[in-house]
Amino acid sequence: MEILITGYQYKSNNRYSGVYEFPQHKDQDPIHLPPNTTLVAPPALAENQDALWDGTAWSVVDKEALPPNPYAPV
Repeated sequence: MEILITGYQYKSNNRYSGVYEFPQHKDQDPIHLPPNTTLVAPPALAENQDALWDGTAWSVVDKEALPPNPYAPV
């Protein structure tokens, strides 16, 4: 039976992007994580917050307002 490991992915800007499950390879120890993935779960977030990965731990930051899309229909 395949064993799945739950990882937590982050984007190139280090902001949390979601849960990712990947198989544990039985012939390899330690676990080899996919890029931009950690085994440390992010904290619970309010709607206006993001989790930011610093390489060792998550911190909570306010979401940045996105600039308006100049191509959006008016």
